[in-house]
Amino acid sequence: MDRGLWRYSRHPNYFGECLIWWGLFLIAFSVQGGIWTVVSPIIITLVLLKMTGVPLTERTTMERRPGYKDYMRRTNTFIPWFPREEDDDVPTAALAGLSLNGVDILVKRADDLANPLSMPLKSSGCSAKMRITA
Repeated sequence: MDRGLWRYSRHPNYFGECLIWWGLFLIAFSVQGGIWTVVSPIIITLVLLKMTGVPLTERTTMERRPGYKDYMRRTNTFIPWFPREEDDDVPTAALAGLSLNGVDILVKRADDLANPLSMPLKSSGCSAKMRITA
């Protein structure tokens, strides 16, 4: 899913479909009474974005593909654009966890393991950095 158009949009086929309808509207707009054809591209865009296209496809794909949530986080839904950069936050599944007196210590990077006295803390939704000096 990270190749071709799917690298820039999760639904480039739906985006292309909408572009065709909006293009037909622009052609029809040039004739008298052509403004009324705006109804069709509005309807198809709403149907694809809010009813059947994107929501239904994403719901079924999330159930079947485990890495799809990460793909959703970095890729635009509809309009193709450059992928988002990886966040500084590492997904929870990639963290090594320790527990010390009920306080969870999450190690994000390998260099944190090399210096265990300076590790990020995460407890009850709050984040902090712990430094222990001897």
